[in-house]
Amino acid sequence: MDMDNGVKASQARRLIHCAVALILTGTAAASLRAADSETPSVFRPTVRELSPEPAAAAPRGVAARFDFTPSGEIALKIQPASGPEETVATWSRELGGSPTAVPAATAFPDGTLLVAFRRPTAAGSALVVVQRIDGKWQRPKTLFEETVKGTGRPTEAQPVIARSGARAVIAWYSEADGEPQVLATTSPNAGSMFVQAERIDLGRPAGGVDLVLLHDGTQFVSWIERAGEDSSQPGGLYLRRTTAYGSTLPPALLLPEKQFRPASHPRMAVVTDEPAAPVQLRVNYAPAGQAVASQSVLVTLPDPAVLADADRGCGCAPTAAETAGVTIRARVISTARDKSTVRLRHNAVPGLLRAGETEFAAGRQVVADIRAGLDVLAHLDEVNGTWTLLDYRVLETAPGATGN
Repeated sequence: MDMDNGVKASQARRLIHCAVALILTGTAAASLRAADSETPSVFRPTVRELSPEPAAAAPRGVAARFDFTPSGEIALKIQPASGPEETVATWSRELGGSPTAVPAATAFPDGTLLVAFRRPTAAGSALVVVQRIDGKWQRPKTLFEETVKGTGRPTEAQPVIARSGARAVIAWYSEADGEPQVLATTSPNAGSMFVQAERIDLGRPAGGVDLVLLHDGTQFVSWIERAGEDSSQPGGLYLRRTTAYGSTLPPALLLPEKQFRPASHPRMAVVTDEPAAPVQLRVNYAPAGQAVASQSVLVTLPDPAVLADADRGCGCAPTAAETAGVTIRARVISTARDKSTVRLRHNAVPGLLRAGETEFAAGRQVVADIRAGLDVLAHLDEVNGTWTLLDYRVLETAPGATGN
């Protein structure tokens, strides 16, 4: 049951290749949109109308809101799954911002919280800020500064956030210097660091940004795009898919602009996220010219094999098995064949595990083969809501070493 170290090394080389190609060289903005207009796409989801009832929101484990303080300032408040509500930041009401806006927040499996919000500045600009709590609130990080020209004011649209495992993606709408744009950035380690923000839109966005994240790290960003001179890119609600390693395809039109109310903000939810099945998303929107407040459509993506074949165009596409889960160094403490579990001592994995000992579910063969006292590279993934030891590779232990 040993893991093939060559596979992991190959995966690392592909991930580095993509990171260099898509992040460090700056190809994520104008060239991305140029490729959209030049590349034929297999990313053509089917859209089917559903009942008008909105989908239930997935529990996030943490809630965030804006409010007024007794002195009239605007305050950002966080309500964890347990414990009292906390005030994270305050600023003068004169600087701008609306207490009716909803900041974005999420909770990670290890209890770390991450919140993203737009904060005005005294200079008249606005900052897209993230702040995390890991036992205590850490220093906020600025992801983006939205500067304005003349007497203009920054947009008050708040960012959106999605999480899968320790990975987090934040997306937002901006009108920096009079140029509307939709941007997204990714953190692989629960908000400890973020990669360079990538432009998502086609050049004429009008806001309405939403975001979902799949188990394997694939992200879907939706937004409203205005009609332009290019008849092949009509106005409407668009969807862009980006894999965990940076491969993207031209976005798809989900709803024409005449189908929803101009001021509406369509929202997405994941319906199907299985390795061998087409991904399905539910999109809720306010229909134009109808009495109902909300309408839903089911969006079914192309077959995973078709998309995987298209992704290989970047020359660096790992398999789904390579991108799923996490690999950590650990020492085997004990096994329990009757419960099909293995107890490991391990270091911290930001967003997922605190340092210490954890009992993981495991297959019968893994439990039968692994032995207490071994130092291993353990490949873990979430299976039906339970973190499971899927595979391992025994590490050579230097003389006198004690492991984790």
